[in-house]
Amino acid sequence: MRLPWTTTDRARAARQHSRSRREAPTSRLPRFLQRPVAFLQEAYGELRKAHWPTRETALNLTLVVIAVSLVVGMFLSGVDYIFARIFELLVQ
Repeated sequence: MRLPWTTTDRARAARQHSRSRREAPTSRLPRFLQRPVAFLQEAYGELRKAHWPTRETALNLTLVVIAVSLVVGMFLSGVDYIFARIFELLVQ
């Protein structure tokens, strides 16, 4: 009797096949390079799955970041100016 949460033989064979196919190029490398190369291959595969924004969305978000950075910069320079004046009055 097979339990519903166990892996079927067919799925296990497919997973083993994909694993062996994925690991094959790294097995020819020196041992100290196998893990970094495998990491880079997996990272590349994950990046291919990612949903990338359109050019227009990326441009809009870039403009928002620049605008917010300018506003925060102006606010912080104003606070710095006020504290500098207060410090000057206290030191005199």
